[in-house]
Amino acid sequence: MPQNQSRDARPGEAPAGGQPAKSACLADQTARVLAAYAYGVDHRDEQALRTVFWPDADLGEGGVQGLIAWVTQFSRPGCAHHITTHHVQLEEPDKARAYTLFIASSPGEAGTVEFAGGRYLDLFECRGGRWAVTRRRVEIDWQVTAPRGVSPQGEGKDRKGVKK
Repeated sequence: MPQNQSRDARPGEAPAGGQPAKSACLADQTARVLAAYAYGVDHRDEQALRTVFWPDADLGEGGVQGLIAWVTQFSRPGCAHHITTHHVQLEEPDKARAYTLFIASSPGEAGTVEFAGGRYLDLFECRGGRWAVTRRRVEIDWQVTAPRGVSPQGEGKDRKGVKK
């Protein structure tokens, strides 16, 4: 592609004519916010969750306090939140949009494990030099409940897929 021709940035790239260092710094800062969210949910840590969202964040019904109440009520010991693909794009000097995939597991009822996967669609704002989420939408792509103790390779196999 000729040097003067512009195109949209792909995940992991700076926009044409953009600032790679600034883009990398933004990706690092927003990834840290998402890691704090995963930690906060997994450990029912209200303080960690409050660092993720601005107090006036639009999270749908209940806002930040509603989310914290939900996490406190429903998150169980043994929860594991995995943040996978994270793409963030600066829209204004103090605003960025992020698309982040997640997989979560949680001990369920009666000897089961609940799994879910989806995406967070976030709007981040930088206030006073700190990035946090100002709006979030969650899309759940799939959910499944499985008996506890069954490996992804099938019943009766260990973690490496070898028959017991």
